[in-house]
Amino acid sequence: MKHVEAISLCADLQKRVIQLRLRQSITRKYRKVMNPARNMEELFKELNDILVQSEELI
Repeated sequence: MKHVEAISLCADLQKRVIQLRLRQSITRKYRKVMNPARNMEELFKELNDILVQSEELI
C-alpha cells in the first residue's frame, strides 16, 4: 500500500471516529427515547473495527 493511500485511509478513519463520538453524544442525550444499551454496543463495535483498521495501517 502506498503511503498516500494509507494517509487517506487514516483520515477517513479519523472522520468515522468523530462521527461515532457525535452519535454517542446524541444517544446519551436521548437515552430515554432510544434503547441506549443496544445503540452503545453497536457504536463500540464499530469503533473497535475502526481501531483495528488503524492498527493495520500502522
